[in-house]
Amino acid sequence: MDGETIATLRAGTELEVLSNERWLRVRSPSGKHGFVSEEYVEPLAETHTQEGAEGRIETYEAEAFRSDGPIRVHSGFRTSMDTIRDIANELNVQVYVISSLRRPNHPVENAIVAPARTSNHHVGYAIDVNLIFDGDWYDSKRLADWSELHDAHNVRDFFNRIRSAGLRWGGDFSTPDPVHIDYALNLKEPEHYARLVKSLWGRLV
Repeated sequence: MDGETIATLRAGTELEVLSNERWLRVRSPSGKHGFVSEEYVEPLAETHTQEGAEGRIETYEAEAFRSDGPIRVHSGFRTSMDTIRDIANELNVQVYVISSLRRPNHPVENAIVAPARTSNHHVGYAIDVNLIFDGDWYDSKRLADWSELHDAHNVRDFFNRIRSAGLRWGGDFSTPDPVHIDYALNLKEPEHYARLVKSLWGRLV
């Protein structure tokens, strides 16, 4: 979209979304109207629906986790994140998060499988990870070959414990996605999932 630049905003400036398209018509705190690409904005943390508060998006931090950017998950997924943290700590495994909350219909760089249309990433109930154990890095290629993990018992045990905790590991999917961990909110509570998508992004996927 070409047009006159109305204002330059600082990172973190909260904007009111006035329409929801590829380009978002927004209003800044000073009252100026303009457009920003949806690629450069994220939903405000607090989410609400007609039924009341559905929770909020929050930044998760723990020593067991590393990432190049903020790890953003839904407050309802925090217990799962705490479980992943505890498993990682017990097994001396470090979790490198490569993806957390993700906008629907948004291109995913370096994706090893096509993103699901109703992904739990859309509501902050999923993370994609690499693992670091004993100085070795376990990325999608290494995690995809279970036999190669024969000597990396802690890495195998990590995903076995994830399964036992009631979370899903993407390596078990019909189209394997070995970096993926989620709670399967879209399957366990599809109506709740749909409400969260709409409250976060203003539309259903």
